Amino acid sequence: MSSNGNLRKKAVLVTGATSTVGRQLIQSLYEDKRVNYVAAVALEDVPYYFQDYNPARFGYFQTNLVRPRDLQNLFTSDPFVGNGVNTVVHLAFQNRPQDRGEKVHQLNVEGTKAILDKSLETPQIKKFIFKSSSTVYKIRTHNSVTLDEDAELNLEP
Repeated sequence: MSSNGNLRKKAVLVTGATSTVGRQLIQSLYEDKRVNYVAAVALEDVPYYFQDYNPARFGYFQTNLVRPRDLQNLFTSDPFVGNGVNTVVHLAFQNRPQDRGEKVHQLNVEGTKAILDKSLETPQIKKFIFKSSSTVYKIRTHNSVTLDEDAELNLEP
C-alpha cells in the first residue's frame, strides 16, 4: 500500500505483444485504471495499433528474449525502472504442435528461461505470469474440460 492508503498501481511487462492474446491483454491493461504503465515486448517494429497509446502509460520495446544484452537493456531502461514494472506476463512462445526446430526451442525454452531468470534477479518484479500450452498435459477421455497444474503430464516424445 502507498502512503495515502490506496493500493499501489501495477506496472506490467507483456512479452509476445503482437500476438492476438498479447494485443488484447495490452489493450485491457492499458484501459484498466489500476494499471499505471504497460511495457510491450516483441521482435517486430511497433505495430500501427499501438502507435496512438500515450507514451507516459505505454512503452514498446523491440527485444529478442534469447539475447542477454537485449534483456539487460530492457530491465535497466529508464521506462522500465522509472515506472516500477512489477509484473511480467510472458506470452512469447510458439504453441502450435507442428512448430518444431531450433528457433522454436530457443524461443520457447531458452527465451522463457532467460526472462524468468531476469525477473527473479530483479527485486521490483513481484509476480511472473506464464501462459502455458495445454500440449504438455496428457489428454484422456475422462479429463474434465478444464485442466489445472496437477493434471497428468504428457511425457511421450
